[in-house]
Amino acid sequence: LDNEKIGCFSAENADQTKTAFANAGVRPLVLGTSSTFHDLDGYESAIKEGYAAIEIAARIGFSAIRVFGDRITQNDATGCIQRVSEGVKALCDYASAFGIDVYLEVHGDFITEQSLAPIIEACGSHPRFGLIWDACHTRNTYPDPRVFFDRFANERVFFERQRDRFLAEDV
Repeated sequence: LDNEKIGCFSAENADQTKTAFANAGVRPLVLGTSSTFHDLDGYESAIKEGYAAIEIAARIGFSAIRVFGDRITQNDATGCIQRVSEGVKALCDYASAFGIDVYLEVHGDFITEQSLAPIIEACGSHPRFGLIWDACHTRNTYPDPRVFFDRFANERVFFERQRDRFLAEDV
């Protein structure tokens, strides 16, 4: 997802896009990105994409952007988690000047207490940091969603995402 290539998000079209949202009664909330910070080789491009998304979000009127941790490699688990923490914190620092929040989506390998707790410890006190909890991603680790919610809800879960998905045992 390259938000910079979306014409209605460009600087010259921002006012028209904001007006169209307002006329339709739409309040844009979270601008999606493809920013993932786990991979050392893609780290700098993820930061640049995040910075651009923050600027677009501010220009259009979104209140937050969404980023990911994604994968934890077995031979560099500590490094992956540290890069995600540093990347998210860097975006939060940058987003402060724009009044935009940065939400880490609970996704990929970043769905457990072991992977999320260090990030929450590093970023949780930042006023621009939050989590997007996609309950479908945590279902295998926390079959009872209340367990995840009870553990992390007070730790900056600002947005909960449900998809139109069902599992065989739910039917």
